Amino acid sequence: RDASILEPLLAEIFEAGANRLYSVTFHSSKIRSQLADVRLQAVKAARDKAAAMAGVLNQKLGAPLRIDEQHGATARTSNFAYLNTGAAAPSTHTMATGKLRISAAVTITFELR
Repeated sequence: RDASILEPLLAEIFEAGANRLYSVTFHSSKIRSQLADVRLQAVKAARDKAAAMAGVLNQKLGAPLRIDEQHGATARTSNFAYLNTGAAAPSTHTMATGKLRISAAVTITFELR
């Protein structure tokens, strides 16, 4: 839970003799609540876009007839490979915690009036 301890831990692991690290992945415990917020934003954006398109056709939006959701929460992680050849000490700044990208997409079919 504290990413700041990872860098010293990795340094110790390599100093102890490890010579390869292929991947480190980060996750968030807040994904569920953040996904709910993003989903609501996607619904509002879909409604606004549909209303604008309907307006061009001199129509107004009616009730939603169908709502489909495509969702995902993907972490943009720090993945790297390091090979300890013994020739040089590893850098003291090899790990970036990355960013978390949460997305939700909805397709809404509205009745037109």
